[in-house]
Amino acid sequence: MRKIAAALSTVLALSSCSTNYKHLAINLSPQAEVVQKNEYEGIKDLRQLVEEAELEEAWAYIPRTNDWHDIGLKAKMEDDNSSVEIDAEKLISLAADHSSLHLWHIHTRKGNLKLWQSFIDNPPKRYIKQQFLDYITAEAAVPSYADLGLAFVFTCSQYADSHRDDRYFLASPLGVTEFRPSHSNLYDFCTLTPTEDVISAANIAGNLTARNFDTDKMVKQINKAVVTKTPTQLFDNSYMKITFTPYEALSKDLESD
Repeated sequence: MRKIAAALSTVLALSSCSTNYKHLAINLSPQAEVVQKNEYEGIKDLRQLVEEAELEEAWAYIPRTNDWHDIGLKAKMEDDNSSVEIDAEKLISLAADHSSLHLWHIHTRKGNLKLWQSFIDNPPKRYIKQQFLDYITAEAAVPSYADLGLAFVFTCSQYADSHRDDRYFLASPLGVTEFRPSHSNLYDFCTLTPTEDVISAANIAGNLTARNFDTDKMVKQINKAVVTKTPTQLFDNSYMKITFTPYEALSKDLESD
């Protein structure tokens, strides 16, 4: 059901300047923000943004330095699609300096409601209104095909460095979803796909992966995880593993580190 996409863009950086900020925020200016705080504190900011913001945004978190770099260039919402373009040049530059990046983006509650507005008052026949609202809230934790495509693209761009530890996260109203490509199983895809075709091929791969989702089952797993406050595996095949963790369970894990 989800049609929200996080689109990869090769647009050049709008500004090379960095400024220190106290909190992660939706950045509508051309100035690139850098926020220094640990990942747990950053996730608390993301959780608040998910509830207060409408547009999507993206960041690269560097575990070694506790820096959050704003890598979103332009966010937009049109009809049934919400997206944020990624500053690919900046992302590649960060990867050159750091062996581990955590790529984060958000799916917001307000944005999700706006996308599904035409269905909320007249939901599909098997739902009453509140059931449908609960469904789309949980479904916002499921990565889109373009989210997966970005993970495939970046994995291929860094494939030559087998010692890298890059991770991909989505913050949504109910918790955090990690979607992680299998580096070892992507050898043929990454090494045999011509460089100029990687983005389109990765989006196709993301689309094919998403077509194998059992979204109804995922939604049930997500809701159960929220009630029990425990992580759950949503999807696992040869190329991609997806795990959802409610905020309460994630907070306990991080606080014990």
